[in-house]
Amino acid sequence: MNLKHSKFLTETPDFSRVTNLERLVLKDCISLYKVHPSLGDLNKLNFLSLKNCKMLKSLPSSICDLKCLKIFILSGCSKFEELPENFGNLEMLEEFYADGTAIRVLPSSFSLLRNLEILSFEGCKGSPPSTSWLLPRSSKFSSLVLSPLSSLSSLKTLRLCACNISDGATLDSLGFLSSLEDLDLSENNFVTLPSNISLLSHLKMVGLENCKKLQALPELPTSIRSIMARNCTSLETISNQSFGSLLMIVRLKEHIYCRINPDGLLVPALSAVIFGTRIPDWIRYQSSGSEVKAELPPNWFNSNFLGLALCVVTVPGSGHVSLADFFGLFWRSCTLFYSTSSYTSSSFDVYTYPNHLKGKVESDHLWLVYVPLPRFINWQQVTHIKASFRITTFMRLNAIKECGIGLVYVNEEVNYSIFSPPPNESSVVLQEIHGEGSSGSGRSNIDGSESENSDYYSADEGEPSAPLL
Repeated sequence: MNLKHSKFLTETPDFSRVTNLERLVLKDCISLYKVHPSLGDLNKLNFLSLKNCKMLKSLPSSICDLKCLKIFILSGCSKFEELPENFGNLEMLEEFYADGTAIRVLPSSFSLLRNLEILSFEGCKGSPPSTSWLLPRSSKFSSLVLSPLSSLSSLKTLRLCACNISDGATLDSLGFLSSLEDLDLSENNFVTLPSNISLLSHLKMVGLENCKKLQALPELPTSIRSIMARNCTSLETISNQSFGSLLMIVRLKEHIYCRINPDGLLVPALSAVIFGTRIPDWIRYQSSGSEVKAELPPNWFNSNFLGLALCVVTVPGSGHVSLADFFGLFWRSCTLFYSTSSYTSSSFDVYTYPNHLKGKVESDHLWLVYVPLPRFINWQQVTHIKASFRITTFMRLNAIKECGIGLVYVNEEVNYSIFSPPPNESSVVLQEIHGEGSSGSGRSNIDGSESENSDYYSADEGEPSAPLL
């Protein structure tokens, strides 16, 4: 039954005579304020959308009798404040979207949703400040309480973007989400993240964009593949790890070789975008502009070699700001050219999936990727490497300030790999990257000389949104 855009509908009909109904769409019924209790009689209903029912404040408790419901969309119901206490009885629920609602506290029964795989509360800032003279005035929104989430053993995707979360301790329950793969905490106000995030052994993607008060990252799990920390302008340290170590927390047994996507392009094992103004010194080959060349030393390849570290510093665009700067897609790619001792040459492309931007880029940023050893190359014969980078916002190329290539080897003293720092230098921590300019060490071109400037999805009607990257 599709009743979407019924803008004069104020109450739903009695559903007791249509108990075989499997889908019910009430999207954009902007006058709807009451749902008939007979909704609970729809024992075959598996999809329910109440998206953008802006007058809806509550639901009858009978909704929790929908034993077959798998997808429930409540996003855009800006006046909706409280879920029924027995909401956890929706035992088959797999996807729940409540973006932009006024929900602040989850019922304790929420922990019973053992089949829930996708949970989205983007923009849930809780109840707004009181404007009534009858009520005490609050200076800010109250943040979402997350404690019932800890038992959601099947949860794979959790989006808590712009939820007014100001205390890192509020997030402690995240460490118990054993199946979590995609976590978006962008646009919040916490200073630190809980250390138990390192226990999330399946976590692949972390979104921290515009978390401007975030000062440090804890140790992250070895499963991490993508970190988006754009506009995290207070970020200075990464637990006790160097910035290079962060980019190498990948499990060697599973990622010795780079994955190839259906288009035949290489996909990095790890990609990170983070605030920074210069390439760290442990990236050996560096150059201004969007292209860098490396003349490799003799015997550079050995059994400890794993792959390449690629790094780019981008600068924010100037002039007119279009909608693409705020809501567009963000692509990052690199073409790697290599030549051998037998004077043959070839190339391959490294590609990251597009990201949805959250706000304008406000300062210089680093894009770093780790590309494991592609097995189709005879690395023993490679003598030169050149990398050409491209970063695109929607249909526009972004300016690249400088770029670099680093060689990645196994550290034989530990069981996981790290980036090799320059000789006689300790690993570079993130705070160093904020400094202006480069130290000059390691900035070499193909002939070893100093280089010169180079030329230059939302959940809607049953379609879950694209994973964050």
